[in-house]
Amino acid sequence: MKKLMSILVLTISVILLVGCRKVKDVTEDTKKPVIELLLNEGHEAYYELNSSVDASSITVKLKTNGTEQVLPLTDSKLTVTGLMDGKIDTTSVGEKTITVKYDTAILNIKYQVANKLVRNFADFKQAIEELQGLIVLMNNISVETSETGLTVPKDHVKTLELNGHIVSFTTSYEGTTALITNLGTLIIQDNTDTNKDGFGKGVITNKALNPDDDWKDEDPNHPYPTYANNTITNKGTLIIESGRIENSTAGGATYPIDNNSTTSDAIVYIKGGGIMQPKDATIRLYANSSQYKNEVHVLGGLIEGSRGIMIHAHGKAELNVFDGTIRATEPAYKLALYSWTQNYGFKDTKITITGGTFDGNIFFTGGANKATPETVSITGGVFLGEVGTYGSMAPFITGGKFKVNPGDFVDTTTHEVKQVEDYYIVSPKTE
Repeated sequence: MKKLMSILVLTISVILLVGCRKVKDVTEDTKKPVIELLLNEGHEAYYELNSSVDASSITVKLKTNGTEQVLPLTDSKLTVTGLMDGKIDTTSVGEKTITVKYDTAILNIKYQVANKLVRNFADFKQAIEELQGLIVLMNNISVETSETGLTVPKDHVKTLELNGHIVSFTTSYEGTTALITNLGTLIIQDNTDTNKDGFGKGVITNKALNPDDDWKDEDPNHPYPTYANNTITNKGTLIIESGRIENSTAGGATYPIDNNSTTSDAIVYIKGGGIMQPKDATIRLYANSSQYKNEVHVLGGLIEGSRGIMIHAHGKAELNVFDGTIRATEPAYKLALYSWTQNYGFKDTKITITGGTFDGNIFFTGGANKATPETVSITGGVFLGEVGTYGSMAPFITGGKFKVNPGDFVDTTTHEVKQVEDYYIVSPKTE
């Protein structure tokens, strides 16, 4: 009986062992390989409109269980959509996608088609003065002219993608200059400025050779040879989405952005990016017409300079601040916002602040004619400096957060000022 039981146990054990081995063998046979598709080096993010680019110039890495192959998009192992007859689709401007499949692995390759890829000054000059649409820098560009820079024609609409590159202009011309004079619609962006604060790699920069920091010591009787040396003189519509616009010339009306409405409507939108001038005002509204609009709308970004925004009110001027940071670095006055007029007055000047951060002082009614002050409304925002006026103004603050008590400009019959920790908060009066 014991012998019989031993044989029975042994038989069952063998059956179980064989069964387990079969399960293991089946698992091994049906185990799927690990497959990855990766984009190989050499892929361009931008291609020019109607250029002919063979798809075999783009390669992918196919990894199967750790074994790697480099394959062109035209390899028969791959299933590829988004090509046109074996070439990259460059038939229209915009973002496009190539989809690559191998077994269960999928790779999406994104790229953009631009109207013009700029590789040298000749390309840049043609793009600014003759072409429209999306213009992408592929190299750093030095504007090579001894006089003024380049002009965007009226009715042109173009987007300048800095693509992490630098446009520079250094002039010794004895007269008014600008790296770019915009008469049309110009949009500026930089794909490396991911935070949209101007601290990517893409820059448009301008400096006059003379004056410099020591010009008075060298020749105290020499006039500014490049008076009004601007980085961008805007006489159309200028939209800054990202990237940095700077001017490092010392004095003499040298602005990164000079919004000039003498002969046409001049409209600026700051949606992001950095506008910087350590030695002068950063954005000037040169409102020199009672007919044409001069408007600056700040919706984001960083505006930083010796003075932040300066309004020269000789006509119609409008400033709207919704968001962003405006910072003054000049130590004595530290003016983040300043408005000034001579004879015209402020009858057509409107300033509306609903948000944003002002790192510096804000002063209104500067200049000779104080009879009619600006129309000002502050309903929100953070103010780290003083709010003041050189003339007489009725209350105009109904909201916001202030480091310095703004009570002189608050109507206390309808609103109240409460100190909360280190700030004064303005809000509607409660019963």
